[in-house]
Formats: sequence, C-alpha cells, structure tokens
Amino acid sequence: MPHPRLVQPICGVLAAVALAGTASAALSQTTVGELVVIGHESRTDPETLSFRVSYRDLDLRGEPGRQELDRRIRVTAKHVCAKLGEIERVSGNNAACEQMAVQDARAAANEAKIRAFRSTRQWKPGPPWTPPGA
Repeated sequence: MPHPRLVQPICGVLAAVALAGTASAALSQTTVGELVVIGHESRTDPETLSFRVSYRDLDLRGEPGRQELDRRIRVTAKHVCAKLGEIERVSGNNAACEQMAVQDARAAANEAKIRAFRSTRQWKPGPPWTPPGA
C-alpha cells in the first residue's frame, strides 16, 4: 500500500497534468483561424443567423491582413442581416443588425490580432476565405 504522504503529491501532479491538457485543448480551439458573425434582428429577439469567417489565409501581424479581416466581418454582417430580414420579413433597415454583428465579432477579431502579434511561429497561409453567398 502506498505511503499516505506520497498519495497526495501524486494526485496533485496528476491534476496539474490533466489541467494542462485541458488548457492546451482549449487554446487549440481558440486558434483555429475562424470567428463567427452573428446577426440579431434585435438584442431581445431570439432569431439569429450566423456565418463563419475564416482568417487562416491572412497574416494578422500586418495592417493589410487586419484590414481584410475587418472588411470580411462587415461583408458577412451585411449578408447575415439581409438574410435575417428576408426570413423575418422585416422591411428595409438592417443597419442596427449589422452594427451589432460587427461590434460583437470585433471582440473575437481583436483577440485573434493580439494572438497573431504575440505569436513566435512563422505564419503560413491557409485555405482562402469563401464569402457568404458564394
């Protein structure tokens, strides 16, 4: 039978290893090179549409890549809000929907830009982005 003083440190080491594995898995999920733009008819309306925006083909360490990601977010917000308006049969003005979708997606985009800036790995382009409706 193991000595009681040895069991506790071993359990602590096993817990630390499990936690490190969980943190690594979580980190890998947040660096997949995509974010989601979600259109809401309003903040209180449960109806939403979303579309994934890939930035795997963009080098976010430079201004051109950052500007292109911002453009993709705006294009996608416009698309999902237009589609949501068609489904909900709401007339005309999708500006509020687009503004909320862009604002919400920018938080994820800013995190991606910070991760890219801090990364020590050499950037390798991924597959090109497919815009909504294409």
